Amino acid sequence: MIHSNRKHLLSFLILIPMLFLALGSYDEESTSSEVTDAEVEHRVDASEIFAEYEANSVRAEQRYKDTVVAVSGRVDSIGRDIMDTPYITLETGELFGQVQCMLAESHVDLAASVDSGDQVTLKGRVDGKMGNLIIRGCQAE
Repeated sequence: MIHSNRKHLLSFLILIPMLFLALGSYDEESTSSEVTDAEVEHRVDASEIFAEYEANSVRAEQRYKDTVVAVSGRVDSIGRDIMDTPYITLETGELFGQVQCMLAESHVDLAASVDSGDQVTLKGRVDGKMGNLIIRGCQAE
């Protein structure tokens, strides 16, 4: 009985990371295609939209969630997340939290073409705030 419970526990512990990866994966290519064809609904500065989420995330979600925005700001960092998805973060003026613009692999040249400190405007679909404000399917406007 104890041996059986250990096997179940081990199986469960193995499945948790897999579930996390499955839930964390996202198809940036399809989002990017949708964004390409969509009209920009809001033009915002990175610090302004981040401040709106900080002040009242419920109101900000009602206004921005799943909408296409053109967000402008100064590049803070360029890199890849744990799923190897390229991104560009924009400064917000806050110590913790940036606007994180996730890029499809087909737009990786955009990430390669900018440097920290550059001023950019990126178009993408607002996903929500999880530490950083996440915008998906980003591309140069």
